Amino acid sequence: MIRQTAVAAIERAERAETHGTPSSQLLAFMKGYWAFVRTPVFITIYRLVLAELHQFPDLAKFYAIEVVARGQKLISGIIRRGIDAGEFRDIDPMVAARMLVALTVMNGIWRDEHTGVPLLAHKTDEEVFNELAQFYLYSIAPSEGAFAQADGAPSEAVSFLPFNND
Repeated sequence: MIRQTAVAAIERAERAETHGTPSSQLLAFMKGYWAFVRTPVFITIYRLVLAELHQFPDLAKFYAIEVVARGQKLISGIIRRGIDAGEFRDIDPMVAARMLVALTVMNGIWRDEHTGVPLLAHKTDEEVFNELAQFYLYSIAPSEGAFAQADGAPSEAVSFLPFNND
C-alpha cells in the first residue's frame, strides 16, 4: 500500500517538469502534497505508520528510506534552488523541508472530520491550504521580503500566492 500510494506520489513529483521559479515550484509541490494529505488513503497510511510501524522494523526502514528521506530530498532540493536564487532566506533546506511536512500533515489531520479532533472542520481545504502556504512561504522569504510586506509593498518572493495579501 505504501509503495502504491506514498512512493508513487513521490515518484510523480520527482518526474514532474521543473519550470518556473523555485517559489512557483514549491507552491506547486505544496498544492500536490496538500491534495495527497487530504485523501482517505493518506489518513490510512498515517494511522498505520503511527500505530504499527514500530512493530515492523523492515517496513519502518523501507518507509524511512523510500518515503521520508526521498520526500525530504525532493523538497529540500526545491528550497536549495530558491535559496541560491535569492527567493528564500538562508535556511537549512532539510529543516525547512521537515517543517513543511509537519505543518502540512498536522493541518490535514486537524482538517479531517474523522480524526476525532476536527479543529479545522469549519474551514474549507482551500482556506486551510492558503493559510498554510502563506505562513510557510513568508517564513522562508528573505528578510527584506518580510519587511516589504510589513510596509505594505508586495514581495516578489510571494507575489504569486493564490490569496489576497491584504
